[in-house]
Amino acid sequence: MKEGYECASCHQYGNLKCKACHLVVYCGRRCQTAHWKEHKKYCKSPFMKIDWQPEWTKGHFLLGAAEHDEKQHFYGNMPAFDIVQLASNEGEDYQGDLRLLFAASGDLRNVVKTVASLPEHYNGSISVAINDRDFAIVARNIIICLIALTVPEDNAVDCMMHLWFSTLITQEHAKILRELQLLVKRGMSKMNATVIGNGCGTFNMDLMDEDWDLLLDYFQPPNGLSAAQATQRRKDATSGPSCRPRQEREMCWQLPAHRIANARYYDDGVFLPFGSDRKAFDVPNPTFFQSAIWPVNAHADITAGWSLQEIMAQNSCPATNDLHGKLFFLIRDLLIKFHRRVNSPTQATNFHFLHMDAMALDDHLTNVYFDRIEVSNTSDSAYIGVPRMIEHLAPLLQPRSVNPHATLIMLFMKAIFEAPSLLARGDHYDAEHELLKKYKPGLSQYTAWFDVNLMMNFLASFMFLDMDKFFDEFLKVHEFAKAGKTTGLATVGMKMKKKHTIVEKWPTKMKLKLGQLGVKQELKLLRASGLRGDERYVEWKRT
Repeated sequence: MKEGYECASCHQYGNLKCKACHLVVYCGRRCQTAHWKEHKKYCKSPFMKIDWQPEWTKGHFLLGAAEHDEKQHFYGNMPAFDIVQLASNEGEDYQGDLRLLFAASGDLRNVVKTVASLPEHYNGSISVAINDRDFAIVARNIIICLIALTVPEDNAVDCMMHLWFSTLITQEHAKILRELQLLVKRGMSKMNATVIGNGCGTFNMDLMDEDWDLLLDYFQPPNGLSAAQATQRRKDATSGPSCRPRQEREMCWQLPAHRIANARYYDDGVFLPFGSDRKAFDVPNPTFFQSAIWPVNAHADITAGWSLQEIMAQNSCPATNDLHGKLFFLIRDLLIKFHRRVNSPTQATNFHFLHMDAMALDDHLTNVYFDRIEVSNTSDSAYIGVPRMIEHLAPLLQPRSVNPHATLIMLFMKAIFEAPSLLARGDHYDAEHELLKKYKPGLSQYTAWFDVNLMMNFLASFMFLDMDKFFDEFLKVHEFAKAGKTTGLATVGMKMKKKHTIVEKWPTKMKLKLGQLGVKQELKLLRASGLRGDERYVEWKRT
């Protein structure tokens, strides 16, 4: 069946979309009529209304009720990007080997995006070291990559996607996991740097002794846990009264049909196009249920790790408002490319999985140097910070004499709010709010402190801050230039790259100016993405 053309009723081929919501397709009027009782709750949902208001605007909830839950980060919070970008660095025709380090990887989105983006004619070997201090994330990443290396493409890609994003999996997926568990059991003593599957690369699980038994648990759900119990455990954590205010706050930014997609995912936790059949998903995903507590934030959004612009650009089916359907096909296409690359008989992809604090990597990875090191936002001062990052990870970067394009990539998600002049302003963003009015004529007035327009317009005003000015202040406060010098604990000199060659400095910042074609749509998508536009990457090179 052509992708994206599954009738929401009979699940055969269909190309007649629901004209009201554009979320599903049907094979004909008969199926559409038969399915209306089920579809009506989505198609006529209050979420579909432009003027939808959260419950807390009616005084039913306190907005801050669930703001501080500490959970694991199974999904990304910034759009995936290719950390190699051969064409703008080593060159499109480069055939040398590449070593990459994801020092605080989180999920596999940047790994998959990077490997899938390598030119088809690139024949060098690529070695990928993937580390995280959270073992649940490490285990999930190991299993997903093992599936890629040992299972034929069609079955592998489907299983990888649902193990990554779905609360429930199918019996076929469960069978694949049982077979992989046996493979790991048999090969425990010799899994380090061994060749697995059809590819010519190696697979190295560099784990602590206590991790091995834990890893085996991640291949099967806990004994006695049914699909119904697993779903209820998830619902208890994601659909209770304490979760609703935060979820609805996130939904304020979203486009109406996208609220429906996310609401359904909150409800059933299965990652599929909106009209796809979910009946086969009857096994708890073991990677989500290794503790008695649901591990993921109640408001976690699986779209947050991917570019909303890229998702919306997917021309995958007539159901043009099916956000998760578009994301499904976007990720599936990337996983197909990833699967083909790692299984190439001539292009080696070597995996090295680690479970440790990023600050311990330099002691552990001796005499190993990387062409790219990506550290996520652990460089934020609230976490590890720049000086310690450079102290421990700069020595792992290839010297300029070996690769002048070797780059250490840091992300800052809170930097500008540490700028002294912005801190001094408090909650006053009058100039930015006036600029926002020019982009949105007729901006509504506020009626109460909990008016949704007050919150949305206040937060949208952040997008019009002078980001460069405040980031420069942040750099001075934290003495970035000094941090890169070979003084104190730093043994390798580093400096920030003036011109980025891998990722935009401000990838989520508004690009268009007032009056330019498409500027209102750009503002709408940026707001819908949940990002503020102040997320800043910094690329470093050795001196």
